[in-house]
Amino acid sequence: MNRRVTPTTFSPESDPFDELYAGGSGFKNGVPLISESKPGDGDFNGGRWHMNVLKDSVPADKYANACKVEDLDLNDFMSTPNYFECPLLPVRGQGRGSNIQSEGSEEVPWSSVKKTFQ
Repeated sequence: MNRRVTPTTFSPESDPFDELYAGGSGFKNGVPLISESKPGDGDFNGGRWHMNVLKDSVPADKYANACKVEDLDLNDFMSTPNYFECPLLPVRGQGRGSNIQSEGSEEVPWSSVKKTFQ
């Protein structure tokens, strides 16, 4: 399989991005991240993300049943200096509206992802 790396060229100060939230021990069904928009939404910004993490003072399991941004109290999260570009694409062969993955990505443990953004 051929894989291509595209350098990130957007500027957080001038280009639009979407907010991504990482919650303590995860969200409903063990999902590690919740975003404010997704591919297909009118306000989706093409896979440019800003990372927010749950504050240490908030219980790690507070959002164990959350499945959308509206389930979160955004005051429980803190902004990080991390911005990145990662387009989300349908898993090949499963059609529109099914699971999504990052192009060319491999599965990594949630603990590794969490450490990256703290």
